[in-house]
Amino acid sequence: MAYRVTRDDKTTTVEGLAPYAGYLMYRSIIADRPAEDWTFGELAEHSVFNEVSILRGLDRLLELGEQGQVWYPVYTDEACAQDPEKRDVRYWFFPAPPERKVKGAPFIIACAGGAYKCVCTMIESIPVAVRLNELGYDVVIPNYRIGMEHVMPKPLEDVAATYRAALARKEEHGLESDAYVVCGFSAGGSLVSEWGVASVGYGRYGVPAPRAIFTLYPSLSPWRCGPAYIADIMFGPDATEDDIAPYDVPAHIDASYPPTYLLYGARDASVPVENSIELARALEEHGVEHRVEVAETAGHGFGDGRDTDAEGWPVRAIHFLEQLG
Repeated sequence: MAYRVTRDDKTTTVEGLAPYAGYLMYRSIIADRPAEDWTFGELAEHSVFNEVSILRGLDRLLELGEQGQVWYPVYTDEACAQDPEKRDVRYWFFPAPPERKVKGAPFIIACAGGAYKCVCTMIESIPVAVRLNELGYDVVIPNYRIGMEHVMPKPLEDVAATYRAALARKEEHGLESDAYVVCGFSAGGSLVSEWGVASVGYGRYGVPAPRAIFTLYPSLSPWRCGPAYIADIMFGPDATEDDIAPYDVPAHIDASYPPTYLLYGARDASVPVENSIELARALEEHGVEHRVEVAETAGHGFGDGRDTDAEGWPVRAIHFLEQLG
C-alpha cells in the first residue's frame, strides 16, 4: 500500500501534520535533536518501532483532520492560566468507522510512553488506535504532563481530566458509552496501572473505575526493579519510601482492581521484566480477572506488535475485554 506520508517526510513538512509537530513526539530528544527534526524513516531506524505502522497511523490522522476537528483541549482557559503546563494537555480523538462501531462499547484512552520525560504518541498510541478503530472502538489519545523531576501525580490528574473532557463531548464524538478502558505503553503502562489503584488513580479523582486496563511492557516498580532514574522523574531524588509507597501498584492490588490484560516482551532491555512478573503475580494472588501474554522474542517498545511475535495483540486484548461480560 502506498502511504501519503512518506519515510522522507517530517511532521513539520506535511501540511496536515504541522499543527501537531511538537506533540506527536512531545519533548522527545533523539541523539541531541528534537524528534520533529527527524524524518519518519530516520525515527524508525533509530528505534524498534515499525515504520509501516507509523506511516499508516499518520495517514489516518491526516484523513481525520480533513474530516474535521481531531485535536482537543482538556483544561479550561482559567485552569491553563493558573498552570501554563496544562495548555499542552490535549487529546486526539480517533473514532471507529461508523460501519464498524461496536454498539454500547467503552471508549479507550491510550497513553503512550516515554519515561515520563516525553510522550511518544506517534509511534505507540496512534498505530494502536488505527487497529482499535478497525475493531470498532473509539480511541482518545492524551498528551499528558511530563518532566525531568517529580511529575507525579500530574499525569494521573490529566487522565481524569481527559476522561471528563471526552465525556463532555460525548454527543460530538458519538461515544457509545460513558464506560472506558485505559491502555498504556511503558511509562504509559505504568500510568494506567497506577490509575487502577483507587487511592491514587480513578477513585482519588472521583472517576468510575475503568472497564479494563491494557498495560504493555510497563515500568511499574522502578524503586525495586529499576531503572532508578524513573523513580527520580516520578517522585524526585529526595523522595522517601512514604512518598513512593502509594504508587507501588503490585502492593496495592486487591480483588477490586480492574480486569487487566498484560503483555510484555521477554527480551526487554529497557524495563526489567520483573515489573510485569510482579504485576502478574499480584493479579493472580488476588483473583483479579486477567490475561498475561509474553512475547518471547520481542523487546521493549513494540507498539502495535507488527512484525514481532506480539503481532495481533489488539485483537486479543479486545477479545479479553469482550469476554468480561
